[in-house]
This record gives sequence, structure tokens and C-alpha cells, in this order.
Amino acid sequence: MDGFFFLWIAWMAMIVIYFFEDNLKKRNLWLIICLTAITGSSVNLPLLAFSVNGAIVIVTFAACVYVSALHKLSIIYFYFISILLSGLYFFIYYLVYFEPVWLYVPPLYIISVSSFLVVCLLVKKLSNRLAVIVAGLIQGEIIFTLFLWQSSHPFSPDYVVGGKALLDILFLSILFVFCWSKTEEFMEAVKRKWYKGQGQARLPGSRMQI
Repeated sequence: MDGFFFLWIAWMAMIVIYFFEDNLKKRNLWLIICLTAITGSSVNLPLLAFSVNGAIVIVTFAACVYVSALHKLSIIYFYFISILLSGLYFFIYYLVYFEPVWLYVPPLYIISVSSFLVVCLLVKKLSNRLAVIVAGLIQGEIIFTLFLWQSSHPFSPDYVVGGKALLDILFLSILFVFCWSKTEEFMEAVKRKWYKGQGQARLPGSRMQI
């Protein structure tokens, strides 16, 4: 089951990008990222005492390049949001691996829905939301891996950083964020059209948001 959501969403993303992205440069870039992530998901790279999934390396690199181009204040703000997401990720997996707690809902759905809510409440722009959610969840994965290793947990020798479980969580969160952002854009367009019909050029209370 691990990896199903990742592969399904990644392939669907490639189809949507290919047919609906008009900007050729952006379309090719996103297609390359998706295709290399799908290909890299089957490769585990050795790194010191750990193994790192190839797909997570590609996704992390893309997010870091995007965030590095932002304004310094935005980077600081997004960093604190990523801390919230990494803390959430670490707490859920700590309960799974270290505490005798029965979770009636799988961590996949708990973390995905919680991350989606945090990001959509605190960040407004779609590309910023995607970059922050990638940075936060991967940061949480790194912290949890180090904690497993330091605690000499039985699973630590076989644990893969950014494995299929994280990829499922990450891409399901991205799907939630994308769908919600597009719904917001649609509702915003409807409101603008309505206000334009009423003779108002600007939405009441509208302002630029990050």
C-alpha cells in the first residue's frame, strides 16, 4: 500500500500539467520534476548511516531552490510554519513507534489533513503553500530519523529517510492544498465578477497576502 498515493497523484499531476499548463517553460520544468521523482522513488541512496529515497532528494531540492528565491522576511515566516509541520509530523510518528497508543485513523490521514489545515490557514499563495509543506514534512522526517537512530530503535537500521510512507503523506497533502487553492481561486473569480457587475472595481477588504 505504501507508495500508492504518491504514484497515483504524481502521474495525475503529470497529465494535468501537460494538458493544462500553457507556459512551456513551467510545463517542462514541472514534468521533469514529477518524472524524476517517480523514477527516483525506486532508488535508495546510502548517506552515512542512513538510506535516503531518491524521490525525496528531488522534491527537497526543488523546494529549497524556490524558497531561496523568496524575500528574507517570507523565508523567516515560512521557516516557523515548517517548524509547526515538522513538530506535528514528529509527534504523530513518536506515538506510532514509541508509545503504546492505538490510532484509529492512520498517520497518513492525520498528518495530511492537519498539514493541509495549518498551511491553508497561514499561507495564501499556492506555490508558497506547496514549498512550505514540503519543507516542513521533510524536516520532520529528518528529525524523526535522527531520533530513531539516537534511541537505537529496532526499526532504525532498516528505516529509509523519505520512504514511501512519507511520499504518500507529502503528495496527499499537496493534493489537498492544490484542490483547496483552486477552489479559493474559483470563488475569488466569482466574487470579482459579481462585484464588477455591481459596479465595484475592488473587493472590500482585499489586499496582497503571502
